[in-house]
Amino acid sequence: MCRVASSLDDGVRADFCKWFIEHQLSEYTVLYGESESIAWLDKIDMRYRWFVQKLTEFERSGMAKVFPPDWEMGRRLTLEYCNLTRDMLERMMRRRRAELDFKVLAYAINHTIMFESLLCKRFPAKEGFNFDKIIWRVFDKYMDVFVSAQKKNLDNFLEGCITRIRSGAERPVREAAPSAYPLPSSADMFLLSKKIVAESSKLSSNPNALLTDLVDVLRGCFRGYAHGCLTAFLPSLSSTQSSSASILQTLMRDETAVRLTTDQQFFTCCILATADWCAETTLQLQEKLKQRVQSIDLNQEMELFYSISNNALAVLVQDVESACDAALQAMIKINWSGVESVGDESPYVSSIRSHLRSSVPLIRDFFADRRKYFAHFCLKLATQLVNKFLGALFRCRPVSVTGAEQLLLDTHALKTFLLSMPSVESSISTKPPTIYTNGVVKTMTKAEMILKVSGNFCSEYDDPYSFVQGNHSPLTIEFRKKQTRYQQKTFWIRTWDNKELLNVCFLSEINS
Repeated sequence: MCRVASSLDDGVRADFCKWFIEHQLSEYTVLYGESESIAWLDKIDMRYRWFVQKLTEFERSGMAKVFPPDWEMGRRLTLEYCNLTRDMLERMMRRRRAELDFKVLAYAINHTIMFESLLCKRFPAKEGFNFDKIIWRVFDKYMDVFVSAQKKNLDNFLEGCITRIRSGAERPVREAAPSAYPLPSSADMFLLSKKIVAESSKLSSNPNALLTDLVDVLRGCFRGYAHGCLTAFLPSLSSTQSSSASILQTLMRDETAVRLTTDQQFFTCCILATADWCAETTLQLQEKLKQRVQSIDLNQEMELFYSISNNALAVLVQDVESACDAALQAMIKINWSGVESVGDESPYVSSIRSHLRSSVPLIRDFFADRRKYFAHFCLKLATQLVNKFLGALFRCRPVSVTGAEQLLLDTHALKTFLLSMPSVESSISTKPPTIYTNGVVKTMTKAEMILKVSGNFCSEYDDPYSFVQGNHSPLTIEFRKKQTRYQQKTFWIRTWDNKELLNVCFLSEINS
C-alpha cells in the first residue's frame, strides 16, 4: 500500500500520512483532553512519557520500516505531536489563566525543555523539521506570571531587610570592624537579582524580551532598598543650608547642638559605604545586561545611590561642624571694640581646634577603605566652617583696630589648622588634595583681607557717617565701581546701624 501511495502524486501521499498520524495520536487527544485531570501543567511530564513510549513502540515494532525512508514518518509523527501539544497547551492556559502560578509554570517549562532536548538528539534539525523550542515558545506569553512572582519575592526580601535593620540584627557593630563596610543585605540583593536574571534566561525561549520586563522589577527593588533600607535609617539633623541668613540665625541661637553618638556616626558611614557600593555594582550590572539588551538603563538608580552617599556625607559634616557653633557664639559675644592688645589666639579658636582634633580622626578611621569620601568630608567641613566663621565676623561689631588685628591673628591660626586638618592626629602626614588647599586658602584669605580693610577703615575715618552719605561718599563711589544693584545698595546702607563702624559683612561684599 505504501509503495502504491508512493507512486501516486504528493497529495495522495500527504493524505495517507495525515490519516496514519491522526490514527496514532487519537488516543492522545482523548487522554489529554482539556477537561481531563492529567491534562494540566502539573502533570505535563505524563504527556511526554506517553509520546516517548509511542515513538519507541513505532520504531521497535517494525512499523517504521513499512514506510519508505524518504517519507520521514518518525519525524512527521513527532512534528504533528508537538504542534498538537502546543495548541492544546495554549487553549488550556488561556482558559485557566487564573490558575497559573510560577511553580507550576516553571515545572512545565523545565520538563518541556528536557523533552525537546531529547527530540533534538533523536532527530537533528533539517529542512522542515526543527524541534528546538517548538513547544517551549507557547509559554512566553505567560511569563508575566514569572515577573509577578519575582516582584513579590523581591518585595518580601526588602521587608525582611527593613525589619532586620530596624531590630538591630543587621546594624553594623563598630567594635567588629575598624572601618565602615556595606550592609550585608546589599550584597544579598544583588545576588538575588543576578539569580533572577539567570533563571529568566532558562525559562523563556526569548530571554531578552523577558529581561526587558524584568529590569523594571529590578529598578523598583533598587529604589525600594535605597529609600527603605538606607535613607529611612539615615540619622536626621536639622536641614543644612548655606545661605548667609541661615548661618546668622544659627549663630544667634544659644542652643547646644544635638550630636550624633559614635555608633550613629559609624552607622552613617556604613550607609554611605553601602550606597557607594550599590552605585558601583549597579553600573557593573548595567554594563553586563547591556551586552544582551542595549537599551537597558539603570543610570537613575545609580544616581539615587550616589545621592544617598552625598546625603550621608552631609549629615556627618553637619554633625561635626555644628559642634563648633558654641565657639563661634563665644566669638560673637566678645567686645571687639574694647580689645586693648593683641595676644595669643583667642579661646574660641582653641575650642574649635580641640573639637576637630577629636572628631576628624574618628571619621578618617571609619573611611579607611574609602579615602575619596574622607577627602570630600574634609572639603565640605572646611567650607561649611569657613562660611560660619565669615558669618560670625559679620556679627563682631563694632571692631576696633586692635580688635581687627586680634581677629586677623585668630583667622590665620584657624586657616593654618584647617590646612593640616585631613592628617590631624595621624602618624603619617600626607599632603591634602590641591582642591582642598586652594579652597581653604581662598576663603580664609578673603576673611583676612576683610579684617585688614576693616582695620584700615577704622583708622582713616573718624566720622564713619560721612563714609556713607552723599553722592561723592567713598561708599557711593565703591558701589559705582562694583556696579552694585539698587537693592544691594539699599540693603548695605540699612545695615549701617546707629552710625557704627561698617561691619565686615559689607566689606566682604565689596571685596568679593
